[in-house]
Amino acid sequence: MSLKRFSIFLILAISVIGQSFAQAPDFNQFKPKIKQFVDSVAGNLPAAAAIGGTWSDAYIGQFFPSVPPHFGVGVTTGAIFVAKDPANELTSAFGVQLPEFLKNFGLPLPVLAIDGRLGGIILPFDVGIKVGFIPQFMSDLVPDVKLEYFLFGIDARYPILQENVVLPGLSIGLGYSYLNASARMKIGDPITMSNVPYYDGSTNKYNGQLTLSAPELGVNWGASIIDLKAHLSKSLLILTPYLGLGASLAVGEIGAGYYSTLSLHRPTPGDTLTGQAAVNSIKATGFNQFDISPDGVNDTASVSGWGFRIYGGTSINLLLLKLDLKALWNINTGAWGGDLGVRVQL
Repeated sequence: MSLKRFSIFLILAISVIGQSFAQAPDFNQFKPKIKQFVDSVAGNLPAAAAIGGTWSDAYIGQFFPSVPPHFGVGVTTGAIFVAKDPANELTSAFGVQLPEFLKNFGLPLPVLAIDGRLGGIILPFDVGIKVGFIPQFMSDLVPDVKLEYFLFGIDARYPILQENVVLPGLSIGLGYSYLNASARMKIGDPITMSNVPYYDGSTNKYNGQLTLSAPELGVNWGASIIDLKAHLSKSLLILTPYLGLGASLAVGEIGAGYYSTLSLHRPTPGDTLTGQAAVNSIKATGFNQFDISPDGVNDTASVSGWGFRIYGGTSINLLLLKLDLKALWNINTGAWGGDLGVRVQL
């Protein structure tokens, strides 16, 4: 499967999230399932940010002094499949069944990134950078779904054992990644929620009607991740198999729900509030059935703590061209992922 076709598959799979919710029921009806879903995805954000930027060699060599200088650039696409059970329960609640593949593996958190690596100057180390995004051609494949995605990562590796004829190479690395993404789909008709409590501006509490005028069903996630890893590799003819262990400290958030401008009709005193004014009137009552903001109603889960993963794969080396194949397993959640990359490397 080509890189382009594999990338297209990932984006089309994400669109299933939006297509599964063509109707717009009361948020409270599926809040428990949304909560399970966002909690499950939250535990996999560190591993999602780790996809891309992992090359087979434990250490690529120095840029200077070296002839030739050691550096490379490539492109990587991949995903980690998450929330298998929560996603099945969430879509089943709407009478929609996921495709068999997604039922068995979960929903993909995708990555498409340009990555590069530069050998050290004088000292033995190398530095890698990756920038991930969703190209326009991939967004155009799902016109009903608005996709936004950004990933930035940088890492440095130091070889504690340099490869020779007998011994493998072993390096340790430290890196930082920032991940921010969202997927939203327009639902169509406005959503109205009745019996929403509010204060009338004094001490009187009433029930009003909350309206989301142009709702979009959405999922968004973001995190900052500090990553530590140990990487072992050995060149064997045209192959370079490798194995690694990673530990990530992540801080971030994931949310899902209805996103829209909102208005609150208050029968008493007979007015309509919008935006932050509507939110303040509702929150003044201590309302906590769901999270509400001027952007809509949703549920969120925090990402905070350590995640651990095992990864491995091989590259196929054809002179300067290298094809990377990698799989990873999130020890914390049991989720699987992988990526496919092509690079030119000296």
